[in-house]
Amino acid sequence: MWSSPPPEVLETARLRLHRVSARDIDALHAHLANPQVSRYLDFQRPMARVHTARIVQWLQAQYAAATGVRWVLCDGSAGVVLGTIGFHHIAEAGEPPRLQAEIGYDLTPSRWGQGLMAEALAASLKVGEGQLGLQRVEALVAPGNTRSQRVLERAGFACLGPVTRFAEGLGRHWEQVRYVRDAV
Repeated sequence: MWSSPPPEVLETARLRLHRVSARDIDALHAHLANPQVSRYLDFQRPMARVHTARIVQWLQAQYAAATGVRWVLCDGSAGVVLGTIGFHHIAEAGEPPRLQAEIGYDLTPSRWGQGLMAEALAASLKVGEGQLGLQRVEALVAPGNTRSQRVLERAGFACLGPVTRFAEGLGRHWEQVRYVRDAV
């Protein structure tokens, strides 16, 4: 749905973000297999490398269809994988129609509380609202994930309250808290 594709690489003061690719499968598998990382995600923790490969294939299919982009967060100096961030379900919706997306992210627990996700979120939103032309960005947060809620609120997202949706990856209905940010 975008008019021009997002950049392959984003750089912040402490991070280097690159678009997810097959070369990231092993590092992402180790990251997503961590129960602390997968605790709040709406899909099951990948138990085998093949499950992570399927996640990467799904992300690549979204990119090919221009309906999503996911970047891998790496430590800017060492290149160590720290997490991911990206937009999903990019489409026109609402009345009047406007381009919107859902943003999702995850970060390795050893780096929580250091402001890295806020840094990655700011860079992603700049691309989303600028180059991609997103007029609304939504985020769904599991109840109890107060760190994520604070990151969103500091980035100008408003809490709209709880929603229940079907999490296909979990095979069940799952309550989440909905946040939105309209482009300025």
